[in-house]
Amino acid sequence: MKGILTHVTPTYPNSYCLVLSGGGAKGIYHIGAWRALRELDVPVNAFIGNSIGAIISAFLAQGLFTELEEIADTIGIEAVMNLPDELVEEGRLQIDRTRMAAVRRFSKTILERRAIDTSPTRNLVYDKIDEDKIRASGVDLAVVTFNISDMKPREVFIENMEQGQLKEYILASAAFPGFDRPVIEGKRHIDGGVYNNLPYNLAVSRGYKRIIVVDVSGIGVNRRINTRGTNTVYIKNSIDIGGVLNFDRETLNQLKTLGYLDTMKAFGRVVGNRYFIDLNEAWEQKFGLFLARKFGPRYRDRIIELKVLPPSLRHERYLFYPLLDSTASALRLDRIKRYAYPELCEAIVRVKSQIDRNIDALAGDEERRRFMRTARRVRRGRRTRGDLARSPYYYSRLLRRSDTPPPRSMTDRTLRAFFPELSGAEFLLPELEEFMREMGQPN
Repeated sequence: MKGILTHVTPTYPNSYCLVLSGGGAKGIYHIGAWRALRELDVPVNAFIGNSIGAIISAFLAQGLFTELEEIADTIGIEAVMNLPDELVEEGRLQIDRTRMAAVRRFSKTILERRAIDTSPTRNLVYDKIDEDKIRASGVDLAVVTFNISDMKPREVFIENMEQGQLKEYILASAAFPGFDRPVIEGKRHIDGGVYNNLPYNLAVSRGYKRIIVVDVSGIGVNRRINTRGTNTVYIKNSIDIGGVLNFDRETLNQLKTLGYLDTMKAFGRVVGNRYFIDLNEAWEQKFGLFLARKFGPRYRDRIIELKVLPPSLRHERYLFYPLLDSTASALRLDRIKRYAYPELCEAIVRVKSQIDRNIDALAGDEERRRFMRTARRVRRGRRTRGDLARSPYYYSRLLRRSDTPPPRSMTDRTLRAFFPELSGAEFLLPELEEFMREMGQPN
């Protein structure tokens, strides 16, 4: 081992190396992930990042978590690049016919500079990052960038960075193609994502065995990682939202929350397939007794026979949370949220009632016929699953309206093939209100 690692390993034997991918605005996810790691008291003493992951790594190496939280809660695109005021609205880039004069000025500036002016990012890094403090901290730090003067990638640990050049290396790693290209030792550099957007290999080559990877599905080259011989926790955004330059405030808040929840799930603090549920063993036990009365002592076998859960969840120790997860998915409940059992049950019953009322209020069968036509086109490959925009439970109820003929079996099979969670919902929903009354919950 070389450099700082010889100090880190014996002093922090249980610490992790944190690897953060690039991803532009989606990097707000990293901040939510770090908040979860702090709550979990997970020790981290090494940071390796690319692009926005390099910037956040530097902040974390210096202990600037509060500052990161503040930036995450307020940042807009004007904090990344220098834009005419007329093109910025609520932190987002806005281009339309009424702003064409500003667009022309902005385009002229790009042509003159041969790059987009990212001085706000430079100012942020130079204002917040203290190279001497990071070097003195004993924390390991590395970034990835690409030397376009020599057309060579550079994967650089802090002890190999020239004194006084740490901030330039951070900026070089985050120089998205088309942005200003930092110069280091006379060589121009761009975003390391053109070579390796997720620098896991750097952690392995350094000798780290305990590694946490946070991947936000950013643009760039994502090399296959080999976790053999390591204790690696891989955290990836479970919902693909936002974009590298999407600074919509609601989207950024969702990304930060999602980073927190995905990390909590990766460390077993919440459960669920698509949702995030706080495990409640008392409710699980009560639900088991409830099922035993309904189906007899072999209720588990009965549920497996009915195939109401996907294969990956059929042999879970618990049954209630997988059924709740499937039902929430069939009803399209908000996914970026942490649920307690009572809260999730109440939300399921409430949304189910709303859908039932909507179905009952339909004036005729036109919507049902429209759905069946769309389902046929999906089945034949002429449409995609995305064209079925409402919840699976809605369509299932629509097919089974009491005042209409029985549903066509092919359409029903299409619906279940695309939405396997529907079977779990149809198993649980008839029983849920009765179970909630037993638990003393309002419905």
